[in-house]
Amino acid sequence: MALLTQKVIKEAFWKLLSEKSFSKITVKDIVEICGINRNSFYYHFADIPSLARECVMDYIGAVVDHNDKASIEECQEAIFTSLLLNKKEVLNMFHSMSREVVEHGIMTCCEAVAERYLEPYHLQKDSDKYYFLLTFIKCELFGQCVAWLNCEMKTGYQELSGKLCQMMEQFLKVVYLS
Repeated sequence: MALLTQKVIKEAFWKLLSEKSFSKITVKDIVEICGINRNSFYYHFADIPSLARECVMDYIGAVVDHNDKASIEECQEAIFTSLLLNKKEVLNMFHSMSREVVEHGIMTCCEAVAERYLEPYHLQKDSDKYYFLLTFIKCELFGQCVAWLNCEMKTGYQELSGKLCQMMEQFLKVVYLS
C-alpha cells in the first residue's frame, strides 16, 4: 500500500508540473489530486523538494536502464529524447529553485551513459585513463544538455550534437589507442 501511495503522489506531482511552475505546487494540490491527507504525504516525503529529487532520480534511472546504445551520439539522442518527452515538466523544474535537482539527475544519467559507452574498451576502472575518459564524456554530454535546456529546448540539437559527438568519438579513439 505504501508503494502505491508513493506512486500516486509522484504521478500527481508530474501532472502538476505539466500545469504550473514548481514554485506554485503545494502539498495541498498534491493531496487533493491523490485523495489522501497531508499526513500521508509527509509519511512518504519530507517536503516537495524531496519529492522532486526522488521523481527526477526515478526518471533518470528509467532512462539509464533503457539505454543500451553503442555510440555516444545514440546515447546522447536517448537523453535528449527522454527530456523532450517531458519538456514542460523538465523546464518547470529546471527554471525553479530545484534546478540543482535536475542538473544532478542529468549528470547521473550522463555518467551512467559514459560508463556504458566505455565498457567495450575494457579499461581498468581504477586507471587514470578510464577516469579521464569517463569525466570527459559525462561532462561533455552534461554541458550539451544544460546548454540546450538554457535555450528552452527550442533549438535543434541534432546537428550540433552530431558534430560534437563525431569529434568526441575521434578524440576517444586517439586517447584510447595511445
